[in-house]
Amino acid sequence: MSFQTRSKANLYFEKAARKGFYPAQYELGLLYLRGLGVERDFHQAKNLLEKAAQQDCDLAMVDLGMLYFYGFGVRQSYAKAKKLFEKASQHNNNEAQLLLGELYERGLGVKKNDTIAKEWYGKSCDNGNQSGCNSYRRLHLR
Repeated sequence: MSFQTRSKANLYFEKAARKGFYPAQYELGLLYLRGLGVERDFHQAKNLLEKAAQQDCDLAMVDLGMLYFYGFGVRQSYAKAKKLFEKASQHNNNEAQLLLGELYERGLGVKKNDTIAKEWYGKSCDNGNQSGCNSYRRLHLR
């Protein structure tokens, strides 16, 4: 997609996002997060992802959680990331389940617990995430 075409698409996303259409808020948030067709802006990405997450968009919850996980444009907070991943996992989001496993395995913002990590990795695997399967298997062999 050319820059000009992407910019035109961004205008449509912006119009729909302003009207509260959460898929547009999510997609536009990703564009700001990655700097695609717009200048990279973590603050704007966070605002748009928050709006989509408030409308129960599990994909937005995961990406917003990643901002907190890594501290991109926000103060790093494993607790906030965990809360968002837990909410997204209620939708059987296998990426959120994988990330919860990682938090517990590494003891990031939670007490390190391989048993809970393995449970989350298993859920992620059951929902089709190969990385979840690999992590489950790795913990099982310990």
